[in-house]
Amino acid sequence: GISEPYIEIFEQPRQRGMRFRYKCEGRSAGSIPGEHSTDNNKTFPSIQILNYFGKVKIRTTLVTKNEPYKPHPHDLVGKDCRDGYYEAEFGPERRVLSFQNLGIQCVKKKDLKESISLRISKKINPFNVPEEQLHNIDEYDLNVVRLCFQAFLPDEHGNYTLALPPLISNPIYDNGAPNTAELRICRVNKNCGSVKGGDEIFLLCDKVQKDDIEVRFVLGNWEAKGSFSQADVHRQVAIVFRTPPFLRDITEPITVKMQLRRPSDQEVSEPVDFRYLPDEEDSYGNKAKRQRSTLAWQKLIQDCGSAVTERPKAAPIPTVNPEGKLIKKEPNMFSPTLMLPGLGTLASSSQMYPACSQMPTQPAQLGPGKQDTLHSCWQQLYSPSPSASSLLSMHSHNSFTAEVPQPGAQGSSSLPAYHDNPLNWPDEKDSSFYRNFGNTHGMGAALVSAADMQSVSSSSIVQGTHQASATAASIMNMETNDMNCTSLNFEKYTQMLNVSNHRQQLHQVPATCPPGSAWQHSLSSQPNVADRAVYSSF
Repeated sequence: GISEPYIEIFEQPRQRGMRFRYKCEGRSAGSIPGEHSTDNNKTFPSIQILNYFGKVKIRTTLVTKNEPYKPHPHDLVGKDCRDGYYEAEFGPERRVLSFQNLGIQCVKKKDLKESISLRISKKINPFNVPEEQLHNIDEYDLNVVRLCFQAFLPDEHGNYTLALPPLISNPIYDNGAPNTAELRICRVNKNCGSVKGGDEIFLLCDKVQKDDIEVRFVLGNWEAKGSFSQADVHRQVAIVFRTPPFLRDITEPITVKMQLRRPSDQEVSEPVDFRYLPDEEDSYGNKAKRQRSTLAWQKLIQDCGSAVTERPKAAPIPTVNPEGKLIKKEPNMFSPTLMLPGLGTLASSSQMYPACSQMPTQPAQLGPGKQDTLHSCWQQLYSPSPSASSLLSMHSHNSFTAEVPQPGAQGSSSLPAYHDNPLNWPDEKDSSFYRNFGNTHGMGAALVSAADMQSVSSSSIVQGTHQASATAASIMNMETNDMNCTSLNFEKYTQMLNVSNHRQQLHQVPATCPPGSAWQHSLSSQPNVADRAVYSSF
């Protein structure tokens, strides 16, 4: 048999992008564009009647989105429209019927009942929904409609009474409603970010619902969402979010798609490109370079040995006094053995430490710094004098002496080098106090004052050799840091060491002082005090 005629939609209306206009706006509601309409090639919703050739009357109305498809309170406006619906006749010469001047005009909520009553009175109810259901105003969604196409064929009398089954289009959403509007990304402040994510993006868009919107990043089967809260949606037209991390590390930029999506109806916007960039910390492959450098360094150490990693030790810093001058160190000028009358002989360092006496001694080397010459009083004191024999006869040989060479010419800038002799002071801090190591317990102590120095005859002092002797308790206070250099402090004894004072004291020695031979005779009776054979020449 012959197939029954039916309606087929040739081009669907565009679902989004058209705003529903109110009557009070005083302007045209516009035209519903076709699904494939562009700026250069505008198209409109179109239908065709299959299995039929002849005249036909077409009625187009608005119905609800969901079943049962009830007549919608909004009106179709434009050419050939009346009472909220479109109706026109077409001849057999037109195979495709296009609706170019159809617009949607929305009604206010207070006018909904009136509009529904008008539909019922005009018998605009394509799907014959019961009338009692039509009055449930709360069930109408005012932000979305569908086009319903009806075709009426003429009967034998030429009246359009033969109706074909109605056909509905895709939903058409009001672009002015945030929950149904077309999603569109208008602008972003940046279109690239780190592969680790977390970049802050400002996105401008058309109106969206803050509780029904998300930002999606897509590449193939990978999908991720931007991070933001409802408070980050500003007046429904701006979203501030942070980018998600990419699924893997990358070494070169990669482009993905970024788009808006509405979860309620799964509507998505046109995507825009977003580029993920490699990690900024290793944007030039420094991580791989460091690994190669580490391996090369380890190999170098293995080849060259552990000496490569050793650093030379820093040279010790010389001691500096608070005034910023180097402390000058003096050579040791005294013998290691000290003997005082009535106290016995103090043991030398060679006797107390035999191992030390076998060590070779080197003359002290004075540095290039400032050096002083001996004062004239010391030059006279250290110079050969035959009067010193009687004083030295009180002590054992080399008990308190040191070989002193003649000083240099006047104005010399350096001291002569002295042979180092260990200085055996009983106590470095209290050099004026000596213990008698010749008695039983070694605890005896004696103090030699300036009066003892005056008791020495002038003749005995004049007859001495170039050996210098002095009472350490009355003459000097010595502090030493090592065995080669000695620091002398004479501030306490300047009065006694003055040359003129010594001469005055020596002239005050009484003439009845026994000669050197008498001293030798008196000391010969004391054991362990002096050796007669050593001083017999005096």
